[in-house]
Amino acid sequence: INYMKTLINKFLSYFRNIKLYESHKFTQNLNDKKFNLYLVKNLSQIKKNKNIKKYFNIFNNKKKRFLKKQYLFILLHKKNFVSSGWMTNSNKWLVTEVNLEIKTSNNSIILFDFYTPVSLRSRGYYTKLLKMILKKYKNKKFLIYSLSSNLASIKAIKNAGFYFKENLNRFNFYYDK
Repeated sequence: INYMKTLINKFLSYFRNIKLYESHKFTQNLNDKKFNLYLVKNLSQIKKNKNIKKYFNIFNNKKKRFLKKQYLFILLHKKNFVSSGWMTNSNKWLVTEVNLEIKTSNNSIILFDFYTPVSLRSRGYYTKLLKMILKKYKNKKFLIYSLSSNLASIKAIKNAGFYFKENLNRFNFYYDK
């Protein structure tokens, strides 16, 4: 089954297009009184928070990301899990959707694999999470991408203050300048 899934994804990667966005300097006012942003850097933090436990009950296979120095953002609203996303500051990153490796400068942080439970979508939590990340790390440069067909994700990314940088597909390469 895994082999077949890999084969199908590799085939589809030739037909997919990714939109790459970059962060602006964060200047927006942000009402975040009922929200908490957590950065999870290691497995020991999972045991301390029921919301982080809940995430890894769904995505147990993602625990190995910590070994690669990839960190998880968790957004809570009134102490309940509402959205999450990952970050890495690796200077090489494989965008699996198009099977393309991008290279970035040392000061860029890549945001990827965001998740909001289906029952909580269309409430602005993904946008709020992105805005809170930008506010907390206002001196950092972030890159984020989405399938060009994922219009809800693209809308959230733009509403958070990211600007369009480039289309990525199997027929071009991106090098961060």
